[in-house]
Amino acid sequence: MYAKLQPTLDQRIQSWETYCQLFGIILNRNVNMQLPNGWLWQMIDEFIYQFQSFCQYKAKLFQRTAGEIEQLKQCGEVWSPLAVLNYLQTFVDKSGIVAELQRDGGKSLAETEGYVESGKGGGSNVLKVLGYFARIGLLRVHCILGDYHGGLQAMEPLDLHNKQGLYTKVTLCHISTSYYTGFCYLMMRRYLDAIRVFNSGLSFIARIKQYHSRSSGYDQILQKMEQMYALLALAVALCPAGTKSLEENVHTSLREKHAEKIQR
Repeated sequence: MYAKLQPTLDQRIQSWETYCQLFGIILNRNVNMQLPNGWLWQMIDEFIYQFQSFCQYKAKLFQRTAGEIEQLKQCGEVWSPLAVLNYLQTFVDKSGIVAELQRDGGKSLAETEGYVESGKGGGSNVLKVLGYFARIGLLRVHCILGDYHGGLQAMEPLDLHNKQGLYTKVTLCHISTSYYTGFCYLMMRRYLDAIRVFNSGLSFIARIKQYHSRSSGYDQILQKMEQMYALLALAVALCPAGTKSLEENVHTSLREKHAEKIQR
């Protein structure tokens, strides 16, 4: 519905209730199964996307009917920022992922890609990997809410210098991590750090995009690439010294796309 149509307010509320039921099962019962990491990332990613979509829907009151405005007043917890942050933080806490990342820098998690040998930890990767992706989810939610320091704090247990980290195993997760981390650095005026992160993210997209041309996420990959180049142009204009750290192909593409704007 979110991909193909414009969901109604009732459908948005039903979607929230469905997520609450799903997350309640994962958090409160023994989910004795292995799920693909791509699915688990999409659970978190779509959850935040629908939260953002609801905020935008609620902000355009001039487009709403009197009945919809009255219904919105009754929504309370539905897609509230606090409720969304609470779910993500609960996944982080219940999974114990922060302690594991601090113990070995995420090495064992990357080696197994989060999957669990049968008989160990209930034989399920679901809660642990959702806890890991929830850290990146917290980065995105804080970024949406304008708390850029909080966003970077959420990323502290994850080592973005580790090119073998679990986040690199799911393409859209890798791109999202680079985009929102770089955005936070840019907004905090840490331009060199922003340039370094955008450079890394754009180099990754250049390497992989040809393999994803038939995938459902291809449009999202191209959109994030264009957004990252625009943000990189801003960072380079504000801190020209950062161009020294750009890879040649990224620098060339940046000039092709935004040379005139950077000059201005």
